[in-house]
Amino acid sequence: MISKTLGAFLPLSLFTLLLLTACSSDDDDSKFTFTSASEAPQWKVDFSGDLKQPEWVSADQSQYENAMYVLVKLQDELVPYSTDDDLMAAFIEGECRSIVAHRSVHADGGIYFALKIMGNNTVKEEFNTFYYSGGLHQLFAINGKEMFVADLVYGIEEDFVPNFSMLCNKYPFISSLDTGELMLPVETTDGDLIGAFVGDECRGVCKPGDFMTLYAYQPVEEADLRFYSAKQKRIYTFKEKVTINNKTAEQ
Repeated sequence: MISKTLGAFLPLSLFTLLLLTACSSDDDDSKFTFTSASEAPQWKVDFSGDLKQPEWVSADQSQYENAMYVLVKLQDELVPYSTDDDLMAAFIEGECRSIVAHRSVHADGGIYFALKIMGNNTVKEEFNTFYYSGGLHQLFAINGKEMFVADLVYGIEEDFVPNFSMLCNKYPFISSLDTGELMLPVETTDGDLIGAFVGDECRGVCKPGDFMTLYAYQPVEEADLRFYSAKQKRIYTFKEKVTINNKTAEQ
């Protein structure tokens, strides 16, 4: 049953060691310290876990009058970790209402899951979609519920690529930071990055100007913000921390 698989699933790090060179600067009048970097850092959030493959049991098709069909394309960030152990399913009130989908690898490298979701035309029902990553041993979910619509076919004419990484069993708390509002020490260029770190653990990364999703284990955690300038070949660390508090991040 899904309750055994998810545990306390709540709405919402390769460990990153920075190989840095030179000395750091700490000016009392500055909002940053910086360290020289000979190459771009490989900042990533580590979504890996230790969850076993769930034992989802598909719905009995004879109990339902209708079905809807959803073709899901796996988001690019999760593709490198996809394996033949991947599973995807849709649930309504804890019951698996879909034919449990295994991955299909297309010629272009895209990974798809074909869901057949069972239901009745006379009852309004919402479903949640869950994805188990065989490579990460982790459970993800689409952020929000979808409505069952009898005989609907979705994701065929245009790719449907939901952001599963918004809800991850490993990080039950998330918040969002608009990096476009940050005062950066230098002008941005191609190749720049902004990352959030708790210790040396990456909890979020994006390009300057984008919204960054920050991940946390606890309801409130503080993170350091780092800005990598490709032109300056420096990593700047903000002196003021950012709070991950399951809301819009506050500085």
